[in-house]
Amino acid sequence: MSDKPTRPIFGERRDPSLFQEGAMLMAKGAAYGAAVFFGAMAIIFILIAIGATLPPESKEAPDPSLGAIEAPSEIRAA
Repeated sequence: MSDKPTRPIFGERRDPSLFQEGAMLMAKGAAYGAAVFFGAMAIIFILIAIGATLPPESKEAPDPSLGAIEAPSEIRAA
């Protein structure tokens, strides 16, 4: 085979047009966005599946977040 570029048969251009380049970049960005979205959804579903396999006793425990910490009911003046 020779290293010469082949001549276009129907007169098409070999270099990508601005439209083709823009469409390719938009499709690439859409693929990246879909990968991030579905990756986040997969992580959420994995956490839900892990939570569903926990024993019922773990669901009866008090909430460990900061909202569960109660302030003293009475305040003493010094």
